[in-house]
Amino acid sequence: MNNPAGSLEGKTVFMPAALSATGSVGAQMIKNVFGAEKLIATVSTPKVPLVEQLLPGIVDRVVNYKTQDVVKEVGKGVADFIYNTQWGITGTFPIANPQSGVIVSIASIPRAATIKLVVGADNVPFWMAWALNLAQWWYDWKLRGTNVKRDFVSGNPSAREDLEKVGEMIAMGKIKPVMTVVDFNDIDAVRRSCGQVAAGKGGLGRLVIKIA
Repeated sequence: MNNPAGSLEGKTVFMPAALSATGSVGAQMIKNVFGAEKLIATVSTPKVPLVEQLLPGIVDRVVNYKTQDVVKEVGKGVADFIYNTQWGITGTFPIANPQSGVIVSIASIPRAATIKLVVGADNVPFWMAWALNLAQWWYDWKLRGTNVKRDFVSGNPSAREDLEKVGEMIAMGKIKPVMTVVDFNDIDAVRRSCGQVAAGKGGLGRLVIKIA
């Protein structure tokens, strides 16, 4: 569980979707574990008042991506580190410090080598590897003229050391759950919540379906 940017102490971090399942956990790690000085994050209009309620003291600046121009509001080149949780990673490129910025994504097109590690090299056909690497050239072209470093990461539940570290973070109170809990017997609520997960919009934290 290494941080590709090294220490985040004294640095400014930008992250979209602060109240998503991955964003809510990432935000807490950015501030409570890696010690970033400032976290700027986006949410939609209904979630703006919920950020401080659900993530007290975590997000230093909230940007409403529905009503505000994110790049203009955050500022070009202000982020030392970007943790991208949403598709559309190129929209974050202008925010990264052009000389020393680092972008780590969990929601963009990965390198072929990364996919091979996740699913096995034999399960990645030549044409897929070629297409994945072609996308990397596109990303690099979009970042031309900068020294921004970019990487894609994917979780590995079989990595026991990582799971143990996360368990310690939770036990120490550095990471607390942000969840939407729905009763399995409320079919309309289950359908609505599952639809939000499928669309990647409107959900609040991790979806938990309670089966009594």
